[in-house]
Amino acid sequence: MKLHLIAGARPNFMKIAPLWARLVNHRAIRPYFIHMAQHRCDAMSSAIWQELRLPTPDHVLCWDKGQDNDPVRQMMQSYEKRCAVDRPDAVLVVGDVNASFAAAMIAARMKISLVHLEAGLRCFDPTVPEERNRVAIDAMSDLLLTPSTDAGENLLAEGIEGEKIKHVGNIMADTLAMMKGRIDQEETARKLDL
Repeated sequence: MKLHLIAGARPNFMKIAPLWARLVNHRAIRPYFIHMAQHRCDAMSSAIWQELRLPTPDHVLCWDKGQDNDPVRQMMQSYEKRCAVDRPDAVLVVGDVNASFAAAMIAARMKISLVHLEAGLRCFDPTVPEERNRVAIDAMSDLLLTPSTDAGENLLAEGIEGEKIKHVGNIMADTLAMMKGRIDQEETARKLDL
């Protein structure tokens, strides 16, 4: 199975790193690291990949930030072109950033199975753009992976079918466990006795 792991902003990289580490040698799942280029500068992307031991992305989407004022539309167009050339069997998005929303929209449009990791999280403020992204991604998803029991309850309250919801825990705990040895060796951690 070809699985696109979508990342486009700094929080995404930290969340897909433990998934990549577990899936890279999987017998049945072949992960592809797709960078949606929401965050492009080295400090917000490639420096983080190296620290997290992620490979160079399989694909970095190209879109022109200056072309118009709608980066979501630009990311969608670029990702749709990528999927048309090399269609995945499933798309996994994490969190609630615009890159995740853009990839989710294309997966739904192209009828590609969509998995949302960190599904069901809510702040209950519809004026927050990330809240709108969360709700929309969850409504489109075929499999919703929740970090907490209240996230699952939120999804059920919104009418999501229970069989689509799987409680998997907080992926950031996996990132912390994966990076703990390196964190413990940092000079700053020793100086501050962290």
